[in-house]
Amino acid sequence: MLILNYVVSLEDDAGGSRREVLLDRSGALWLSDRNLADELRSYLNEHTLAAVEFDDETKQIKEVYPPVIDLIVALSEPSQKEPVRVQALKNPTLFELHRDNPRFNDLYGLLKQAHRDKVQTGLAIFPGSKRIQDALLLPRRL
Repeated sequence: MLILNYVVSLEDDAGGSRREVLLDRSGALWLSDRNLADELRSYLNEHTLAAVEFDDETKQIKEVYPPVIDLIVALSEPSQKEPVRVQALKNPTLFELHRDNPRFNDLYGLLKQAHRDKVQTGLAIFPGSKRIQDALLLPRRL
């Protein structure tokens, strides 16, 4: 599972081998990799959005990726056969939202709102892929 999150806290357990990571949208997860802990700590300190991959059953964090943050400038209509195509302003990749995503309807509605309202949007996409796993509207900055 790959979900966009802000890191709320990062705590070492008593033995120091596992760390509990509290995320704003995914709750409490576990981490044992020191390099990932350092990376998540930088997301925490900078209060920036992270795409966090984790096992839904064990709640163990597998990897952390930077999200795509951009404006949605074009969005195709959903069809039964083709994925929804999403064009971002600063990114040449044509991203895709597939129907097999369990949150397809919610994510399509969010992308439609982002396009209509011209709001910066975070996209969770595995490196080397163009499939949208998650999306989040970002607050407007003053």
